[in-house]
Amino acid sequence: MKGLLLGKRNPLWRFFASLKGASILLGALLALTILAGLLPQFPREWMSPASEWWWAALRERYHLLYPLRSVGLFTFFYSPLFWGMLALVLVGVLVCNLGRLRTRQSSALGHLSLLALALGLGWTALGRSWQLVGPVPVGESFQVGGEKVRLADFQTHALRGQPVGYTARLETEGGRPVSISLGAPALIAGRWLVFDSYGEAWRVSFARADGTPLKAKLQGQEHTGEVNLTFPRRGASHTLEIPDADLRLVLTLQPQGLFVEAFRLESGESLGEGFAKSGKAYTLKDSEGREVQVAFASSRYVVFRLVSDPGLPLFLLGGVLFLAGTILEFISSARREGR
Repeated sequence: MKGLLLGKRNPLWRFFASLKGASILLGALLALTILAGLLPQFPREWMSPASEWWWAALRERYHLLYPLRSVGLFTFFYSPLFWGMLALVLVGVLVCNLGRLRTRQSSALGHLSLLALALGLGWTALGRSWQLVGPVPVGESFQVGGEKVRLADFQTHALRGQPVGYTARLETEGGRPVSISLGAPALIAGRWLVFDSYGEAWRVSFARADGTPLKAKLQGQEHTGEVNLTFPRRGASHTLEIPDADLRLVLTLQPQGLFVEAFRLESGESLGEGFAKSGKAYTLKDSEGREVQVAFASSRYVVFRLVSDPGLPLFLLGGVLFLAGTILEFISSARREGR
């Protein structure tokens, strides 16, 4: 029975051990990868039911290709289809290669590649880590492995008013431009920087009428001249206190925009309320009658995911060595069969 399952008479074993079987599996995976590369790739989180409105916009854009969502081609590299095909390819190539290790060169490459694959996979399993970075408003900087990176710009791409893509433009401390988009993370200081989420932000600046910046407090932290406020959801609010002007601003993000309420810091007296307009400065007066300029500018913030995968280079090296050994053995087998 064991000989039937693992021997040459088993059609499944013969398929995996043949060059034709390995070629079919590799060709199928390559074809699916090329097809997925022609389609936008989205994070797994966007598959949740809460994102159905987004998928409806995607259906309008891709029409006949939309049913491919059900087999995971819009999230291909996270899908069971990709990992299942990859597992079949690895099994097929491994069986095919081990059954044909007849030359010294291919045998050495095969054993070395398997060692590198095992060590890389183990190193990845033990040392892989990730952390969230942000929220990072446009124009601000953050650290990636000791390197300072600035978020220079962030743009979303919409279809009929619904976002279907994004592009984040970064600048490293050395002046190197870096871009991140769906399915295209960036490697910075040995770490992968991946998009996680984004939201609305507002930059609020405050100064005297002659341009002298004022100090303000936000959640116990002091800011001079301006502050970036991030709003993870509609209805979120911030309280900004400007002691030198005896002002307290309560800023709430509503569907219509940023709603601002102004009060005296000491007495709590209401000074007015209304929706702020981006790019416009408003004049208020402190308790002594001196003018204070408060300006608002709408923006965006981005939350990144910083992934460290120390075993990936070794794992990729093992894959290259394994492929080289397989190609060498295929060439040797073809020459022997041609004699």
